[in-house]
Amino acid sequence: MKLLYVAAAAPDYLADQLYVGLCRVLGVSAVIDYPWKGVYHDPDRRLAYLPQVVTSRYGQDDIVSLVRDRKIDLMVLSSPRASEEPLADELSQMAECPPCVLVDGEDDSRIRHEVVERFRCRLYFKREYRWHPASSLKGRLDRWKSFRKNPWLFERTFPLQFSAIRTVKLEEERRTRDVDISFAARISHPKRLRAWTLLHQTEGIKVEGSLYAEATDRQSKLASGLPRLLIKLRGDPRVTVAQRGTRLGFEEYHDLLARSKIALSIRGGGFDTVRYWEIVASKALLVSEEPDICIPHNFEHGKHAVFCKSDLSDLMDLVKAFTWDDAAREGLAEEGYRHLLRHHTCERRAEYFLDLCRRYI
Repeated sequence: MKLLYVAAAAPDYLADQLYVGLCRVLGVSAVIDYPWKGVYHDPDRRLAYLPQVVTSRYGQDDIVSLVRDRKIDLMVLSSPRASEEPLADELSQMAECPPCVLVDGEDDSRIRHEVVERFRCRLYFKREYRWHPASSLKGRLDRWKSFRKNPWLFERTFPLQFSAIRTVKLEEERRTRDVDISFAARISHPKRLRAWTLLHQTEGIKVEGSLYAEATDRQSKLASGLPRLLIKLRGDPRVTVAQRGTRLGFEEYHDLLARSKIALSIRGGGFDTVRYWEIVASKALLVSEEPDICIPHNFEHGKHAVFCKSDLSDLMDLVKAFTWDDAAREGLAEEGYRHLLRHHTCERRAEYFLDLCRRYI
């Protein structure tokens, strides 16, 4: 199988991880990224989280020729933003263009009907997939609204989450775990602020990490309750330089995970975060709120990870219990790591993606 991987210029965790997985499963020559994405190949543009591959660079004429000669089996729009690439539009107008699928790694649960219709997408892969099989009446109504009474599209839309990219870091020897619990995240949801506050109000627990804001974030994200409302009423200005906090560097962050007994993952703009998978890959115990999206082969509470209540009311009881029970904590972390290797590396994501493409196209 030969894929045309239509890539948006900006970094995109889901699209980038899937690209690496597909290259490892199919071989780099079978996955043609266009436009050529420098962060995938150019050492001067390397991103810390993303392994690079060496492959041929194709121009637009090369791609059009391959499509016309029917040497491309599948066109992958690797994100909704990739649909804005000029070549994607040109290929969509060709009578014999290859089947197209959409990968949507955006934070929201909106189904992008306009992209599906414009490119006649045969499958839709959705990171924030919320339509559980055993839905309540409200859930079924939400599904009906989201898919606009289109059962064909619903039956061809599948969850696809972030994953762990196995590199040398995942094979490092375990370091001394001298941190009881770590939490490092952008303050992109009020629950993250609440969790950070709870961690630092609890005595007898060693906490490390950072909660930071980007320059584009609003000051309301740094408050909760009435103060948050008052800030919004005053116009909600952007955070100041002094309010931003410190974002850990890539090496510093992974070193912290390697030293952590427990690490916390709390939802941001969407539930799925790369941190959710990185924690398990580091062999720390994952503590997270219960997922509200569908994750195939997800970690199970009490078997691979620990899930707290959505309101975080039992968070610190769970943290204290597993901080002090080394055998239980280490057993769950090890089982979680094994489960991740079976189901949640970028290679396993690519195999899942390819299997569905072969079955439905």
